[in-house]
Parts: sequence; structure tokens; C-alpha cells
Amino acid sequence: MNNIRYNISAGSTLWLLLCTSIIGYLLIGIVGIFMPTDNPTLTLRLMSVFQQVFAFIAPAIACAMIATRRPDIMLRLRGRISPAAVLWTVVIMVVSMPAMEALVQLNEAIPLPAAIHDVLRSMEDAAQQATNDMMGAHTVGNLILNLLIMAVMTGFSEEILFRGALCDALSRTRLGVAGTIWVSAAIFSLMHMQFFGFFPRMLLGAFFAYLLMRSGSLWLGVIAHALNNALYIITAYCGYENSALLQPGATTYLLIAASIALTAAAFAMLHRTLRPHPQN
Repeated sequence: MNNIRYNISAGSTLWLLLCTSIIGYLLIGIVGIFMPTDNPTLTLRLMSVFQQVFAFIAPAIACAMIATRRPDIMLRLRGRISPAAVLWTVVIMVVSMPAMEALVQLNEAIPLPAAIHDVLRSMEDAAQQATNDMMGAHTVGNLILNLLIMAVMTGFSEEILFRGALCDALSRTRLGVAGTIWVSAAIFSLMHMQFFGFFPRMLLGAFFAYLLMRSGSLWLGVIAHALNNALYIITAYCGYENSALLQPGATTYLLIAASIALTAAAFAMLHRTLRPHPQN
């Protein structure tokens, strides 16, 4: 993927990335002991920031600095993106919302044994409750903070780890481009520990990885990731639930079909706009 010299193999890079991330989570656990308990929203926000710094950003940068003398190139931090590519990426994220929500509902409808379903549902509900608590009261100030932490910062931290560092290491194995995209997407979705959104999240991860592999830049994926999270935060702030629009009926099916068609058309335009990176 990168035309640079590496100090360690792809396998060693993957192990290093795993170990540094585990160390980051251990540090977060220690820090969590001293977090205030009287303000759940503040605690969750601080823990989110610590997680992004110590478990995502720091491991990716440390791994890149050990693996090569050009960590900025390994992590794709120097790549340039065109305004047209940004435009079509934004269009895709917006027009795909109904189709993605339909996929979420299909994911939730997958039949599972009752005992397993109950465990997974309790984990999902706990994660959703934590997200709601972190978003805090319904104020403009909280909306801005949530956009900064849960959209902008999360978009960058998860992309630099799962696309910048992980995709680079996977691309140096025998997986090839397609294998790198889908394996990294599956790992990305698994790390969220939420089965009922696994397949939609994996599809998003694959799209973000495609943006990296096609453009040679981390930043297009950061924009798409941050926008995806921002759309969720803004719709939640406005009291809007996507699922409310996707009730069974002809109108719903037409909306989903239109979303799929528009997403496919916008993706074709994006694919034409992005010139394959010479190092891919």
C-alpha cells in the first residue's frame, strides 16, 4: 500500500497495534478509578476522550513510528483530496441514510436463540443508554460538545487506528485490496461490541476503507466518519428517529429504493472522481 521501507513485518505490526491498544485500555481503566461519579455525563465524556487518545490515536502513531521512518505516509496523513471527492462523499452519507436504517432493522430481525438474543440486547441497551447519558441535557452547548467529541474527534481517532494503521498492516499481507477493506471493516464493527448494528457498521467501515485505499488519504474517511456521527447526533437532538419513517408500506419501500439508487449513482460518481493512488 505504501512505497516506503518498513522496519518490522506486517504480522509484527498487527501484534504491536494490538498490544499498544490493550495497554491504552489498561491505562483508561486506571484513570477511570479516579473519575467523578456525581456527574455521569462529564465522566462519560472524559472517558471517551481518554479512550480515543490512549486506545486509538496513541497506538496508531506509536505503531507507525516503530514500523517506519515515515509514519505520516504510513498513516496517510499527507494525502490530498479534491473538493469534488468531498462533495460526493457527503452526498453518499446523506442519501444512504434510509437504506442504512433499513439495514439496521434487518440486522435486528436476524433470528437468534432466546438466551443469546437477551444477552446481546442487554449489551445493546446498555451501550445506547451510555450514549444517551454522554449526550447530556438538551442544550446547544451540549450539542456542540457532542459534535466535537463524538463526531470530529471520534471520526479522526477511529480512522487513524482502523484505516490508517490497521489497513496499512493488512495491505502488506496476502489479503489484497478487497480483503483488506472487508477484514478491517469486520474488525472495526466487532470492536463496537454491538451485534444489532454489526452489518450496517461493517458496511460503513468498508466504505471508509475504500475511501482510504482509493484516494490514498486518511482525511476523506475522517470527513465521512465525522459526518455520519454528526448526522446521528443532530437527528437525536432534534428528536427525530429514522425508524419512525420506515414503517411497512409502499412509501417506505419507495424511499428505500430511491436511497439505494441515489447512493449507487453517487458512489459511481465518487469512484470516477477519485484517481487510484499510485501506491495502491
